[in-house]
Amino acid sequence: MLLDDAKIRRLAITIYEPAFGIIGDPAKRDPRTRQSADHSMVYIIASVIDLLAARFGGQRNFANAVKLSVYSHTPLWLAGIFLLIPGLNFLLILGIYGLYLLWTGLPLLMQVPDEKALPYAAVVTACALVPAVVLAIV
Repeated sequence: MLLDDAKIRRLAITIYEPAFGIIGDPAKRDPRTRQSADHSMVYIIASVIDLLAARFGGQRNFANAVKLSVYSHTPLWLAGIFLLIPGLNFLLILGIYGLYLLWTGLPLLMQVPDEKALPYAAVVTACALVPAVVLAIV
């Protein structure tokens, strides 16, 4: 464990280029097509989380909102694998764990009071359904 971060002179971070191209592409923050909008859902929901933070007594922090959006989407992405296996579609219900991650992550990452975390999570979820439904229809 590093005790004195003032001694850090240089930090090299290496990432997998295709992962950056998919997730870190600045175009994902300004989608112009259905495909880029579909891949931009993490940023769209992160923007919603960030914009609503102050309304629920939290602090705006886009970096933490992106973390929370990614973590809460992960169970949904993993549950989507069950669509590939006939007969296991009912396991999509496991994606609801993402709602729990959102609810428990809001106080930690967005500094929201515990009593406001559930309503905040409900509003974010409702806001997330709008672009998801629109993208499904288009």
